Amino acid sequence: RPVYLVRIGEMTLWAGRNADAYVIFNKVNTEYPRSEPSARSYFNMGDYEQTKKLNYELAMAYYDSSYIARSISEYGRQARERRNALRQLASMRDRNEEILQKNDSIPDMKSFFKNEFMFAELFLLKLSEADSAIARLTNVIEKSDDTTSVLRASYARAFIYDEFLHDPDTAEEYYK
Repeated sequence: RPVYLVRIGEMTLWAGRNADAYVIFNKVNTEYPRSEPSARSYFNMGDYEQTKKLNYELAMAYYDSSYIARSISEYGRQARERRNALRQLASMRDRNEEILQKNDSIPDMKSFFKNEFMFAELFLLKLSEADSAIARLTNVIEKSDDTTSVLRASYARAFIYDEFLHDPDTAEEYYK
């Protein structure tokens, strides 16, 4: 029954009825706490908050709940990895803001763009958000004066289109 309810919740979420899906997920979480279906439902809620609403703080809370519900499950382990990646992302954002907001000196743009590459890597490999990774790389390409960074970002963007998004036409254009 709890696996069935989680599956219904997932289908409801995919249908775009997130409020109804959350009701179903919360039913599983209250009736079957500390179970694999509960970890799965919390993981789905965290994934929705992360990928659709971009509410990383709430996503981290749901990922923590997933891990607590059943840490030895696949969903618990994935939730822990994503929560750690989101925490690292928040830390890197703070560092980049500090670099840009220093009033007493010229910002260290090389360090800023290095962090942008790390953002892209986190989004792509840990958070499975290829579009966000491409946006970060495009930012480096458009705003960096360092030709090495621009070339590296251009290649990485083409590679993402080729290997992760399976769009060889766009990838070929960017490779050129």
